[in-house]
Amino acid sequence: MDISSTQKQSFETANYHVTHDHSSPDHVVISFASRGFYGAGEPIEEFKGTLSKLGVSCIFITDKSAHWYNHPDTLEMFSIVNDLAKSYKKIAVIGDSMGGSGAIAFTNYNDAIDRVLTFNPQFSIARPFIDFDLRYRHVPDEIKHQLWLDFAKSPIKSKVRILFGNNEWEDYIHASMFEACGFTVAYANGLSHGVPYQLKRHAQGNRLLPILAAFCDFSRDFSDDALRHVLGDLNSHVGLLPGAVRVSSITLDKQGGNSQLPVEVRSIPSPRVPDLIAKLGVEGASEFLRTLGIAQESYVPEVSLSDPYNTDVSYTYRTGRYLRVLNYVFFQVSVNFTLVRGQGRGDLQVSLPYTSAQASVDGGGTVVFTNVRINWPEGFSQLSAAVSPGSDHATLRAFRTSDNSAVIQAGDLGEGDCGFNIVGFYLAA
Repeated sequence: MDISSTQKQSFETANYHVTHDHSSPDHVVISFASRGFYGAGEPIEEFKGTLSKLGVSCIFITDKSAHWYNHPDTLEMFSIVNDLAKSYKKIAVIGDSMGGSGAIAFTNYNDAIDRVLTFNPQFSIARPFIDFDLRYRHVPDEIKHQLWLDFAKSPIKSKVRILFGNNEWEDYIHASMFEACGFTVAYANGLSHGVPYQLKRHAQGNRLLPILAAFCDFSRDFSDDALRHVLGDLNSHVGLLPGAVRVSSITLDKQGGNSQLPVEVRSIPSPRVPDLIAKLGVEGASEFLRTLGIAQESYVPEVSLSDPYNTDVSYTYRTGRYLRVLNYVFFQVSVNFTLVRGQGRGDLQVSLPYTSAQASVDGGGTVVFTNVRINWPEGFSQLSAAVSPGSDHATLRAFRTSDNSAVIQAGDLGEGDCGFNIVGFYLAA
């Protein structure tokens, strides 16, 4: 295919649109489109505006029906792209979300790729894995021709850079599976799933442009360290999930008691085990989930004081659920209880399904209140929660404004039922 004098070419297959913008004879960036802004709308030629400023030729691929490049004519499209790219000295591949998954899949069909940059790629869009992710669990119903059971196979993993935001727990599951398969993952602090969009519109200015400029600078390696360097203060080595202790806190009523939070938190979904059991049987379903590194169970949470001396707990209701993927644990607890007065004191504690990691780099986790009904004594104005490194419980701690004291007596919590709902995530030991 002669591209020496052609500035723009377009190609169509049944399910794909391919556009070739030729501006440099040496370097080309192949861009695989996402499903659209936050999964809504039509796929577009991704990164086109920014790449046009960087002096590289581009090949843009859009999946017309946004089926994660699962079509019978996918290999035909790959062949068109390879034919267009073969005359260039350096080839780079980029993609966001669905496009990131497509970019990794493409590395299996071109052995001349110099570098790959992906943002928030999905590890798999196939069942049973994707059933945990409410954002995409419907997608397999739309796909008639499933080419990829996962997107973690690549002969050039060392050349693939993967960048996730660290504010959406579902993305941690995809990221952890990529890491388990030998990829290195970086995290952008404070960003959610739409990382390129948020980088481009960051409060500190366009933070996407320097990342893509480094990616398109073929005179330098684009290593994991290079990506983290250009991220600068946005680089988060391990993300919020397995990071150091992160405290969630709320302000209590002046007189304490009955704090109701107007917060909507999505429940933790789980793989559709009944569907699996119907197809594979109990043992087969359990083995399949174990193979994927997934465990989802209920457990019975226990409430105590850090110094429980002579204090008992009477429960009217308690339930706990968790989803564990590798060492990542996502949990929900709902408890109604009464402390039978004794001489206990200290922090209020609720047990976890697994002990958290010990190392200060990896230990700790995040806890978020969704509802609180506890009659804290007057003067205690802040209620916080966290998972500490090496701990088998989450800690709920009230602080007194006057002296920042956090020690309470069992009898301070008043008569009648207490209760709270929390969700959280942490890295298990």
